[in-house]
Amino acid sequence: MEKPRVFITRRLVLAPQNVLGAGIQIDVHDSEEAVQRSELLRRVREASALLAVGGDRVDKELLEAAPRLRIVANHAVGYDNVDVPACTARGVWVTNTPDVLTDATADLTWALILALARRVREGERMVRAGEFRGWAPTMLLGRDLRERTLGILGYGRIGRAVARRAEGFGMRVLFNARGGGVPFDELLPQADILSIHCSPGAKRRCRSRRSLRRRNRRQRSRASSNWPRAT
Repeated sequence: MEKPRVFITRRLVLAPQNVLGAGIQIDVHDSEEAVQRSELLRRVREASALLAVGGDRVDKELLEAAPRLRIVANHAVGYDNVDVPACTARGVWVTNTPDVLTDATADLTWALILALARRVREGERMVRAGEFRGWAPTMLLGRDLRERTLGILGYGRIGRAVARRAEGFGMRVLFNARGGGVPFDELLPQADILSIHCSPGAKRRCRSRRSLRRRNRRQRSRASSNWPRAT
């Protein structure tokens, strides 16, 4: 009996054979670069399973090219790249990895907030350029986060994780979400920092990018006096 074949579209952290065992034929695109579309369609032809990443488009064209396919395991939290109705119509299972990156994304969000507030990038460039000559009271003066307001647009798993971390910095947290919180029109003028954690479709709650820019311009004098510029 022929072993089922799995096509994996990107190099993974774990060795696939250590996870899947000897009863599976494993075909790996052993690169950190995306597999070309033509190669993806060719190599999935005999596959029973496809382990895809977020950039791999799984649509009707791919499903037609892979008549043996039974499952698409998406190596991502989301699955916007997968045509789920088309998979369902063909009896192909679709899985994803929810919550696997919640803490990592929240940590990186705070890395960016701290880098802005404490002017980390400017200091790094100064040191690398050999321009640091010693401390001065006004050199790269940043801003405290305590008693500032963090606005969060989208209050799902990641938004809540970001909010929990804000408590340790003594920040006030406001959020806007479908399920409640502060109306966006009220959140933006009060937020010293706005952190966006929602899908592209949900960002329509901002009304439009033009509207957001207009509101930001009205707040520019307050923002420029309170916060260093991001460079």
